[in-house]
Amino acid sequence: MRTKTLPNIRSTKRLAARHVDRLTALARFGFLAKGVVYVTVGALALRMAAAGGGEAQDTHGALDEIGRQPFGQLMLWILAAGLVCYAVWRIVEGVTDPDRLGASARAITRRAGRIASGVFHGGLAIYAFNLAVGLGAAPKEPASLTAELMSRPFGRWLVALAGAIVIATAVAQFRRSYCGEFMMTLRERMTTTARPWIRRLGKAGLAARGVVFAIVGLFLIVAAWQSDPYEAIGLDGALEKIARQPYGVLLLALVAAGLLLYGVFQFVAARYKRFAL
Repeated sequence: MRTKTLPNIRSTKRLAARHVDRLTALARFGFLAKGVVYVTVGALALRMAAAGGGEAQDTHGALDEIGRQPFGQLMLWILAAGLVCYAVWRIVEGVTDPDRLGASARAITRRAGRIASGVFHGGLAIYAFNLAVGLGAAPKEPASLTAELMSRPFGRWLVALAGAIVIATAVAQFRRSYCGEFMMTLRERMTTTARPWIRRLGKAGLAARGVVFAIVGLFLIVAAWQSDPYEAIGLDGALEKIARQPYGVLLLALVAAGLLLYGVFQFVAARYKRFAL
């Protein structure tokens, strides 16, 4: 009986290992797709800084730009698939808690953030798919989404809460950038020369993303305070706010470079990230 059971156990373990390998391969594909989107956002913002101003683009605008390039439709199909993989992985992370974060307030916030990230990138995948099949309906502007939320009971408070959550996310990005804790999620299989450069890459990218999130969250709170949904802005609006500040072109160039580096860091994560299952 034991001799029959042991091969069955080994077979089950091998099957489970194959499933884990497939899931992690899909997750890595998702990180690559996310990296392409953010590299495009950063490149477009750098172009805007070089021109001395203009109209900024968010992640949806980045997909629009990709679709206009040679083989753009094929790229959109690939990105749509990759973003679905990323969205599913983030939701699975949030629900199953593979990192064993626990049930503390901080852990629940991080898990909720992962689920929210999954939902956002799932919506981005749908947008990429619609562009690929020629149904490029424009995404709703932050102002219209904020207006819808304000029309509901306790709408202003919900908008303020959303702003506070976005600012908390910005703080988390700054903390991760300062502490460099993101390096703990990467495997050790990298050269001693590459490791400090990867650390700098992640720090710059997370800091730039934190700046953008902080501005978006601040203007959501302003929108709630003034009962004016048109105060709400997205990533593109945050970049335009930066460009209008003193030395705005220089500040925009720095943030744009950071967002581009954040995209490159996603490529690194696709290669070296440890996936807990």
